[in-house]
Amino acid sequence: MSEASVMLYAVNWANNIKSLQQQFQQLLKAVDKQKRERICSYKREEDAFRSLIGNLLIRYVVNRHFGWALCDIHLSQNEYGKPMLPHADHVQFNISHSGEWVVAAIGDREVGVDIEQVLGLDLDVAEYAFTPEEIRCLSAQKPDEQLREFYRIWTRKESFVKAMGKGLLIPVQSFSVITDHGTAGILMNGIARPEWSLRTYEVPGDYIMTICAKGDCLPNEVSFLNSERLIQPFI
Repeated sequence: MSEASVMLYAVNWANNIKSLQQQFQQLLKAVDKQKRERICSYKREEDAFRSLIGNLLIRYVVNRHFGWALCDIHLSQNEYGKPMLPHADHVQFNISHSGEWVVAAIGDREVGVDIEQVLGLDLDVAEYAFTPEEIRCLSAQKPDEQLREFYRIWTRKESFVKAMGKGLLIPVQSFSVITDHGTAGILMNGIARPEWSLRTYEVPGDYIMTICAKGDCLPNEVSFLNSERLIQPFI
């Protein structure tokens, strides 16, 4: 991986659901025991598939960018639940999934990613989760654009929280993802945090995704992986 770079990958797991059903037990062998048990505990098949694909996707991209053997890649979590690679602080990554998509961001610095399917506008969520600046920005949009702006703001906030890696210790109303100039950026206690960058993407099927990382190192494009190609090394 080139210096100070962050990459973003996306896999549509539903495009290959028959192969996933057929190879599920074999693919489970590729993940750590604790994760395997958690995947098997899901009652809904799609939840198990999303969790499994997210785990395999991280292993795939770590192998691709850092040359680690797949069998040597073991994932854990920090004290706040953010996934990490033990004893490898120079490798940072994050996972998100929604609907048919599983996405992963990987780089050499703190990074977070969030994807959401555009389903509906819940103003009650905005009232408790958005700052006054974000609500003003949302209200300023034309009615037919408010829905997408809601998800742009929401995924930006989620990606920042995930990049920080401290979970609920960072209240979503304690920072804004709208700067004084109305552009995407981080404000904490009214103070700009220019060391953080945000970029939002449109994903096929009416999904919105945002990546957040330190430095101006975000990818211009999303790398879309075929799910069959992803699972092949693990079979």
